Amino acid sequence: MLMFFAMPNAGFSQGTGKVSEKIPAGHATLELLKPALDKVLSPEGRFVLLPGSGEVMVIDFPDKVRAAREAVAALEIPPPRVALDFAFRTNVAPGMSKGQPVDSTGDFPFPTRYEPPRIVANGGNVFTVIPAHP
Repeated sequence: MLMFFAMPNAGFSQGTGKVSEKIPAGHATLELLKPALDKVLSPEGRFVLLPGSGEVMVIDFPDKVRAAREAVAALEIPPPRVALDFAFRTNVAPGMSKGQPVDSTGDFPFPTRYEPPRIVANGGNVFTVIPAHP
C-alpha cells in the first residue's frame, strides 16, 4: 500500500508558479543580502543563504527571482579580509630558539636544498632525531 500525504505551506512549489534558483552571492553576508532581497521579493517569496557554496537560494515567482538575481549582482560587496598569524620554526633540536614570527615584508627562510634526516647523540642513550626536509 502506497500512501501520499500533502501538507499545505510545506515549501513545495508545484502548482504555485514559483521557481527556485541558486544565485551566486560570493561572500556576501546576510546583513547585506536581506535588505536588497526583501525589496524585490513578493510577500510569499523566500531566500536561504548557502554559505558553504557562496550562493543564495531564492524561491519566488520567475519575475521576482530575476529581480533578485539583478539585485544581488548590483550589490557592492566589500573584499574579504583575511589575517593569518603564524610562526615558522626552522630548528627542532633541544635548546635551540623557539619559533619566531615571520616578517611578511622580507624573504621567507624556506630551505632550498634537500637535507637528509639526522640523528644527534646527546650522551648516554638519549638521541635527537631531526627529520628530513626538502
